[in-house]
Amino acid sequence: MIFQELEYKQLNSYNKIFIDFVSNNSEFVENRFPNNDKIEFEKIKFDENKRNSLINAIKNTSQVIELSPNQIINLEQLKYKNTFTITTGQQIGFLGGSLYTLYKIITTIKLAIDY
Repeated sequence: MIFQELEYKQLNSYNKIFIDFVSNNSEFVENRFPNNDKIEFEKIKFDENKRNSLINAIKNTSQVIELSPNQIINLEQLKYKNTFTITTGQQIGFLGGSLYTLYKIITTIKLAIDY
């Protein structure tokens, strides 16, 4: 099987703002979604009270499901100052639909690995 790489704009299936976003070709997009190479962790640090509030909120909203052992361990690790979370969100269909969701998942995993 031969694979051919195509740019999103060649597919004629995505709107201009999505194409600009994934190709970093727009001042409009850059002003709204700055591409920060380094996160300033000091600015986003949670104190102990905020961490406990976050853990309690997750526990309260998870009462209707049974957490796996790994999920329980991960939840407990939120207590530590060197633990960070990466949260993403998207409106369904906005800026490219389900493919954009996959793009966000991949970039989120890459961000977590890089830091």
